Formats: sequence, structure tokens, C-alpha cells
Amino acid sequence: MFKNKYNDGLKRYYPKKKNWVFGRVSDSSNIINLSGDYRDCLPSEEKQRQYGLELMLCVTGSANNIEESILINFLMKNNKLHPSTVKFLKDNGYLDKNGKVNNNDWFLAKTSFTTKRGNTGSKVFGARRKFGAIPESMRPWTPDLNTWDKFYVKPERKHYAMGEEYNKRFILNNEIVYKDDFGEALKESPLQVYVDGNYKVRGGIYQNSNRLATHAVALVYQDDDYNYIFDTYPPFLKKFVRDYNFYTVQSFWTGKKISYGYKVKITEQIINKFMIKTIKERNKAPIYLIDEVGKQLYHIGSWSFYTMGLIAKWLQPYYEVDKIAKTFPNYKIVDNSINDEESFMKEIIDKIQS
Repeated sequence: MFKNKYNDGLKRYYPKKKNWVFGRVSDSSNIINLSGDYRDCLPSEEKQRQYGLELMLCVTGSANNIEESILINFLMKNNKLHPSTVKFLKDNGYLDKNGKVNNNDWFLAKTSFTTKRGNTGSKVFGARRKFGAIPESMRPWTPDLNTWDKFYVKPERKHYAMGEEYNKRFILNNEIVYKDDFGEALKESPLQVYVDGNYKVRGGIYQNSNRLATHAVALVYQDDDYNYIFDTYPPFLKKFVRDYNFYTVQSFWTGKKISYGYKVKITEQIINKFMIKTIKERNKAPIYLIDEVGKQLYHIGSWSFYTMGLIAKWLQPYYEVDKIAKTFPNYKIVDNSINDEESFMKEIIDKIQS
């Protein structure tokens, strides 16, 4: 048991040997941001204390902020999500008034069994993997939800159903990251890290602490001078000294303090209405998508994209004909109209499937 009058919702958890740990397996394909800077894609600012109520959900809030940042910046902002996935987010209210993904903190906090003493990162990420996420708009925190019991009601069947639909499209995995690896891990995602919530501020800079953490936040960038922290208390973007300890737990046997956090990986799963037929003329290289409604054949510019389409189950394997013009006499052949082939082909696939 940990007692601390400054606890903002973090239950400290000693990592187990079975936990996935960043760095044990090197995989450069997980890198999404070489700069490790996520400050231009922060989610909408949300407080964990308002209406006279402290929710003790800093672990949930920072976990959602991390996922929302990844979705906003490197998937939606850079057109890395399939159009059908973007449509799902828009149609179901996941985008807030600022056009940013906003997942519901209540749902994740409740399904992970957040108590008046808070929660652990392990439980929160576990609940996210199991139950998914619902939009904030589905049950927003309004002024009338001003007591613990009013806010933390049990989710309804519709909430679990929406979370399941989200989970079909976004698979989350998380790994423990120790402090020495924070810089490298930031290339793959923002990090959930843990700080002493009894802040000491000097000249607008949050000073170091030798105390164990009581509060979970999101680390969104490190430069030579500062750690940039996105918080659930204002001011939301804070600058911590570069050598901040991030002490999370302490060994009972040796007294050694350990600093760690979590990184996440979001894998998109494309939910298709159907697989698109493809065609190829015998003894010729070009492969075409068949739009039977619009009576058009869209030229696939590269073999690699065709192969990716097969793996992702967007496309059916092509069949060969002697002459395309003879087999599809009234069809128009359309070439790539923009430089980015991936964006062009995803646009066409969404058009055909709609």
C-alpha cells in the first residue's frame, strides 16, 4: 500500500519479468517519427478535476492522450488511415469540435476498475486492449456528473458494442520502457511516464524530484534542455528539467529506485465491405482495379501496392484476359492523377467500396 497526500491517481506497479520491454527486439518498422516530437498533434485539453470532483484518472487520461496523438498526427494528419477507417471515426463521433480524435476517459477508467486511489498503467492498457475505446461524445463529462457515483456508473451494452467496433479497427500493444531508452522509444510513440505530482516550479520550469511518482502524464518530446509533458492539469503542456528522475517504484530489498514508462503501438485493421476484383492483360504488366458501378478500370502503378492490397485483403488476385478493350468495351481506363500512389489508390478503393 502506498500513502501519499499528493497522489493524483497513480498506483505504483513493479514491472514483472513477463512484461514486454522496449529494446529487447529491434524493429525499425515501428518508427513513425524520427524527431520524437509530438507537440504539433496534441489532443484537445481535458481536465481530470472540475465541477468540484477529482476523478483520479491520470493513468487513463495520459493513456488516451497518447493514443489520440498517434491517431491524429501520424495516421489521420498524414493520410495514413484507410478512408473507411476515417469514415468510421467521423460517423461515430470520435472527432471532437477541434477535428481531433477524442476517446472517452470514463469508459476506459471504469472498465479498468479505477478506484479513489487511482490505477496502474498495466491495468489501464489491459482494459484498452480488451474493451477498445468509445468517443467522448457518447458520454461526455457534464456539470451534473459532479459526484464519484454519478460519474462512475456502469457502462451499458451500447458502450461495449462501440468499443468492440473500435477494437476491430485499432489493435493496441504496449511495452515497458526504462528511462535510458525514452529518447529512442519516442520515435515510436509518445510515452506514458510517471512524475511526482507535488510540483515544484521555478521560472516556469518544473524541477526535479527525488520522491516516487504519484501522477501519470504523457512525455511528448525531449530536447537538450527539457522534457515536454502533456498533463491532465493546466497548464497542459509543461517543461520539466531534462534530468528529471521519473522515479516510479523502489525495490523493497535494495532500496533502488526504478524509472520506467510505457510506449504503445497502434495497428490499423481495415474493415472492407468487399474485396475488389483486379484484371491484367495477358503478356502485359499493368494491373487494374475494376469499378463495375462506375465502369472504370484504375491502373495500379506498382507491384508492391498490388501485393500489399492482397495481404490487406483489399484486392482479389487478378485474372487474365486476352484484350482488356474487348472484355470491357465500355470501360474507361484511369491513371494515377496525383504523385502519391498510396493516397491515390486508397481514395479509389474507398470510392469503389462505398
